[in-house]
Amino acid sequence: MTNAVWEPQHHSIVTVDMEGFGSPTRTDPIRAGLRRDLDSLIRMAIKRMAHSEALSAEGDTGDGKWLLFRSDLPKTSILQDFMPALETGVRHHNRAANSAAALRLRIGVHHGEVTVDAQGHSGEQLNHAFRIIDNDVIRDALKATKRDVVVVVSDDFYDKIIRPGYGSLEPESFAPVKIAVKETTTVVWLDSAYALASPARADLPTARPVPAGQQAPPRVMTLRDLPPTTLYVAITDIHNAALYRRRFPEAPVVQHLEAALLLADKAVIHCADPYRSAQVAKTVQELLPCVAAGDLLFLLGENTQNPRTHFRGYIDFKIQQYGKSELGQNDVASLEQVEGDAIERAEALLGVSPYALIRGFSGSDAFNRAVRQDLRPTELVTICEHFAASIVSQLGLTLRQLLDLSHQAADGTLSRVVADPATVGRLQDHVNQLANHNSFSRQILMEAIRRGTGITEADAAYEAFEERVSLLHLAGTTGGLPHLEVTNRRDRLSVYYFGHLLDHLSVLSEVPHPGRFGGELVMELRALPIWRFFASYHTRLVGHLIHQTRDEPPTGEPSSGFDWSRRVPEFEGIRTVVRRYWEASA
Repeated sequence: MTNAVWEPQHHSIVTVDMEGFGSPTRTDPIRAGLRRDLDSLIRMAIKRMAHSEALSAEGDTGDGKWLLFRSDLPKTSILQDFMPALETGVRHHNRAANSAAALRLRIGVHHGEVTVDAQGHSGEQLNHAFRIIDNDVIRDALKATKRDVVVVVSDDFYDKIIRPGYGSLEPESFAPVKIAVKETTTVVWLDSAYALASPARADLPTARPVPAGQQAPPRVMTLRDLPPTTLYVAITDIHNAALYRRRFPEAPVVQHLEAALLLADKAVIHCADPYRSAQVAKTVQELLPCVAAGDLLFLLGENTQNPRTHFRGYIDFKIQQYGKSELGQNDVASLEQVEGDAIERAEALLGVSPYALIRGFSGSDAFNRAVRQDLRPTELVTICEHFAASIVSQLGLTLRQLLDLSHQAADGTLSRVVADPATVGRLQDHVNQLANHNSFSRQILMEAIRRGTGITEADAAYEAFEERVSLLHLAGTTGGLPHLEVTNRRDRLSVYYFGHLLDHLSVLSEVPHPGRFGGELVMELRALPIWRFFASYHTRLVGHLIHQTRDEPPTGEPSSGFDWSRRVPEFEGIRTVVRRYWEASA
C-alpha cells in the first residue's frame, strides 16, 4: 500500500439516521424494507443535483447511510437540490405507509477531509458528521415536530457556505443550538423553526450576529390561508375563561390548547392572550416547538403585521380606543391590570412564530354586522317554567329572542322574562349607536345589555346572554374558523372536547389519564405518522357517540365505543407512547 492511498480528500459529507429503527413495533422484514426505501429515495434525490455522478462514495450503517459528494460539486446543491427532493420523497412515502413503515430522518451536513484505505473511509470529519445527529438535542428536535426530516448543519459548513449567502441560501433561516456527545461539544445549525424552540439553543451574541434589520420578517398570512382543519382556542381569552368557569371549577386552558394541537393541523389563539394571562403564556412556552413550526399561531390585531415591532403599540392603541367609551372600563382593565413582565413575555412568544397571522378583513366590522343581524326581530319564544329549568336554556337563541323571551304562567298570563318591548327598542338603538364606533367590543355590548335591561349575574338568563355575545364575537372576528367551545355544556357535546380524547387514549393505553395530555406527549404524538389518521378516526367516532347520546334511546355506555381501538394494530405505537408518559406521571 503506497502513501498515496492515505492522502485525504475533501468532500461534502451527509449522514442519515432513521428514527426508531430498532423499535419493537418493527419486525426484521419491515426494517429491511425501510433500508431499501431509504436507499431508493436517496437515489431519486441525487438525480435532482447538478451532476449526474454526484457521489464519490457511500456507506451503510444499518439504521442509516453516509454519503461523500464529489469535491467539484457545488456545496449549495446539497441544501438547495438534494435535501428538498429527499424531504419530498420521504413525505410521499409516509402518506402511503403505516406507522411501522414510516420514515423519519435526522440528516447531518458537514464537509472536510476524509481518508480512504483498504478497510474503507475514515477520519475525524466523518466522525463529526455522525456526532452532530447522534445526540439527544437533535433527537428531541425531530420528536418535537410533525415534519419527517430534521437537517443539521455543522458550524463550519454554516460559517463557510451558508453565512456568506451563496446561492439561494438564507442565513437568517437557520439558528444555532449547542450539542454535546462523546468528546464533542459544539454548535450546530438547524432550521430556525426547530432551533428557536430548543432548550439547547445557543446564545452567540458576539459570534456571528445577524446584522440589524436583516432578521427575516414573519411571513404574513390571513385566516383564509389556513387549512379547514384549523381550530381556534377561545378560552385562552380571559373573558371566555371566566364564562367557562361559571359551570366548571377551572377553565381548562391547558387541556384546550393541547387537544387543539392533537386534533387539528393548526391551532390559533389571539395575540393578546399570553399578554393578559400568565397561565396561557406558561402553557404556550411548554408548546414552543409547535409555535416555532407554525402549528400554534397567534391571531394578530388589526394594523399589527409584525409582532416583533408592533405589539406594544397595538396594546397601547387598544387601551386608548376602549377608553373612549364610557362602557369600556372592563376592556381597559383587562389590558392594564397585568403582570409587570406581560409585554416582554408576549413579545418573546410571538417573536418565535415564523408567521404573522392577520384576519384579512375588519374584525370590528364583522362583529358589528353579526350583532346587528342577531338583534333583528325573529320568532318569539315563550316558556312555561323557570328559564334555568327549561330546555330553551340549552338552545342557541339569538340576542333578540332572549330579549323578547316571555313566560306563560299556569293561568295563561304572559310576562316578559328580561325586558319589555319599549326597553328592547331603546337598547337596540343604543347598541346600533355603539356599533358605529371602533371601540365596540363584546364587553361593551354586555355592559350595554346590563344597563339597558337591569339584568344581573344572579338572573337565570344572564349566562345565556354572555354565551351568545361570545359566540357572536367569535363568528365575527375569526371568520367562521372552527373553534373549541366557551362553556362546559357546549364543550361536552363537541367532537373536539378534550375529555373525550383523554378517555379514548386512556382506554387505548389501559392507563388512567392524569387530567391533561402533557406538552411533551402532545409533540411526540403529533410526530407519529399514524396520528393524523387516529385524530380523524377519533372525531368521527365521537360524533357518532354524541349523536347516540342526544338523539337515540339509551343503548348502553357510549364511551364503550373506544374499546374497539385496542383491536387496531396500527394504533400500537400510540398506545406505547401514551403508556410511557402517563405511567411515569402516575
